[in-house]
Amino acid sequence: MRSIDRRDAIMFGAAFCAPAALLPDSANAEMYARHAGFEILPGVRRIDLGRWPAALPDYKAIVITDYVVAPGAGSPSEKIRHDTIYHILEGEFRVKSGKEFMVTAGGLFVCVRGESKEDTNTGQIDAVMRVITLKTR
Repeated sequence: MRSIDRRDAIMFGAAFCAPAALLPDSANAEMYARHAGFEILPGVRRIDLGRWPAALPDYKAIVITDYVVAPGAGSPSEKIRHDTIYHILEGEFRVKSGKEFMVTAGGLFVCVRGESKEDTNTGQIDAVMRVITLKTR
């Protein structure tokens, strides 16, 4: 059996990976159909994913909701009624909550009860924000 030196290993790796590098990027599929959920504001649709009992000491239930937000749309400033975790699944948002910041796909931010929050989809595609609400009642 012939031993493989570093040059052969690099050539083998390049030959193995080359087809993947030559393929065009796949198109991103929309997570939800345009008519999914309920329109709660112009350009903002709500998709309720469920409610579960919370095994956390200070909370009674966990509610998970996705919001699909059209480019330029968002939610006006509102006071947060429950501790909430926001996870951006697609797109990008400008968020004002104490300070102004940007959150892109894969990003996460948290708001606590009593804070104010405002958000706007600043991207060119429909953005999806998953909201995990920790209910105390």
